Amino acid sequence: MDDAAQMVAKFNDIGLQYSTVDLSVKADFAAILQNEGKDFIQGFPEDLKFGETCFLVMSKAFVGSTAASLAEICGSEKFLESVPAGCTKQTLEQRLKKLVNQEPIMVFIKGSPKAPECGFSRKLVGVLAKYDGSVIPGYGHFDILSDPEVREGLKKWSKWPTYP
Repeated sequence: MDDAAQMVAKFNDIGLQYSTVDLSVKADFAAILQNEGKDFIQGFPEDLKFGETCFLVMSKAFVGSTAASLAEICGSEKFLESVPAGCTKQTLEQRLKKLVNQEPIMVFIKGSPKAPECGFSRKLVGVLAKYDGSVIPGYGHFDILSDPEVREGLKKWSKWPTYP
C-alpha cells in the first residue's frame, strides 16, 4: 500500500470526515481560494507544486505535504488529538477511552504542563515534574479547555464533577 493509501486508510479507521481536491486541476483549487480568500489556509507554502503532491489542512492550518510525511503524521499517536472535535464519526465514549488510555498516567488539566492555566493544575504539574523519570516513567496530558465536548463528557463518564 502506498503512502497516500495508508493515509486514507488511517482517516477511514478513525472515522475522519474529509474531502479531497484534485491538485492537478488548478481550477478546483483556484475556486476554493476565490471562495475562501487567499489566506484561508495558515502557513500554506507558496512553492507547493500542484499535481505532484498532496497536502493536509486541518482547521484552516497547513499540516504538511507529500504523502510520505503525511502518512508518518497520521500514523503518530498524537494525530487523533489534533483532529478538531466533530470531524470524526467516533462517539464521545470512544474518544474518551482513547484519551484516558493514551499513556499509563494521563492527566486532564487546564492548559499544558509548560503553561498550566490554574493553580491546581500548576501544583499537579509541579508534583509530577518532581517525580518524572524516577518514580513516574512519564505522563500524558490533555488540555480540557481545548475541547468542551471532552470537558463535559469526561465529568459524566468518570463521575468526577470538576478538573484541577
